[in-house]
Amino acid sequence: MQLTKLLQDAEIANCPELAVSDWENYTHNDNEIKINSKLFDRKMIFDGLTEEGAPAEAIESLLSTADMIEKHTALNEFTKLLAYSLTYIFRRWSYAFDGPIEPGVLGDNKSSYMLLMFYAALPYRKAKLVERGVPEEVLANAVKAAFTTPVRVYDQVGTWAFNDLPWQTNFMMLDIFLLDRLYFVLDKLDAPIAAYRNKSDPKKVKALYTGGHRFRADGQLSGANGIDADEKGFTSIFEETADAYIGNFIAPMGYVEKDPVKLLKSDWEPVLTESDWVMTIHMPGGEGYTLPRFKACCERAFAIFTNSYKDCDIKGFACDSWLFDGVLQFMMPAETSNIVQIQRQVYIYPQCRDDEMMRSIVFSLGNNTPWPPISELPKETSLQRKAIAFMEKGGKFKAQGMFLLSDDLPRFGENTYFDQTYFEEFSRRYGVE
Repeated sequence: MQLTKLLQDAEIANCPELAVSDWENYTHNDNEIKINSKLFDRKMIFDGLTEEGAPAEAIESLLSTADMIEKHTALNEFTKLLAYSLTYIFRRWSYAFDGPIEPGVLGDNKSSYMLLMFYAALPYRKAKLVERGVPEEVLANAVKAAFTTPVRVYDQVGTWAFNDLPWQTNFMMLDIFLLDRLYFVLDKLDAPIAAYRNKSDPKKVKALYTGGHRFRADGQLSGANGIDADEKGFTSIFEETADAYIGNFIAPMGYVEKDPVKLLKSDWEPVLTESDWVMTIHMPGGEGYTLPRFKACCERAFAIFTNSYKDCDIKGFACDSWLFDGVLQFMMPAETSNIVQIQRQVYIYPQCRDDEMMRSIVFSLGNNTPWPPISELPKETSLQRKAIAFMEKGGKFKAQGMFLLSDDLPRFGENTYFDQTYFEEFSRRYGVE
């Protein structure tokens, strides 16, 4: 049967491109991945959802939908194809789906399909991670999250659908590991930057932005906070010659300088480039965001990932968050603020982002909620009061990116990338003190 015929018979409008590209290998069965025609481990699904407190009638309905999928020839075959594609470890599926897949042949039960598709692949995905030597406790917690996640959504919306598919896919695919205080996902660095280490002084690291990106005069990307570059802005350049790397320097507090710099190859060596393997960090809310705990989490993650993914040259850690907005260093005491202390251990770079995280996390306004008048914002915490004062002067918050090189992890706590001159220049550029 041809894939197009399969999609027509199952009434599927949006097949992921990764699955389309896998169709030939799947039909020829020329690899080690064999998907059973009996797609679902019903005991696994029942036990997992029951343990997380899902209503019995909701579980029964889901398993009835599983029966429908297995009995429908075309949909059964399509689900086998997806389970086959989802089993490959080095696939990042978070943004691979163009919305939820909802086969028309399932009628009113079509919103449950995505969850069952993930569960069809779960045993195979788990087996691959066991082969890689992911620690039993870490893997068990990841599998548990594959049941906790949909139950939480069900409690909120009353269906087995997903309400944040890209983020929740991480959990359903066992891609994300919670190690004490932080989540970690192995991924490629998604940032147009390159970092270099000084050969004579390994503590010195400089990062350059790649070429062709438009920046405002203040060193932030054009479009950040909805503000475009004017005639005073500049476009980044990047050139590698026989003896040097030439480009716009990224100050480790998160701004880019207009005048290009030249790093001689005799003095500097590349240590991080776009698409290198990194452990991306995701930080849930709550207490315990401290310097020692952050370092301990990263050390454990590095040990686990480098052991289980020996075929990946993992260069370090990366993250993007409101917690890495350099403005915060002027709002909190460096001696006692965990946010400031951790900022000074990482290399911050600009992103074309806005203040959505500040709105939702600091002021609890919810995602995509517009700012109310400043006079109506809560002033219960010190950070809220200082943020309001900053915004009253026209200041803008934004999420920024950061990286931490693996080789610098032992020096975490020594302000390896931070320098007082960057702090002073940041103050001058953005009018904070």
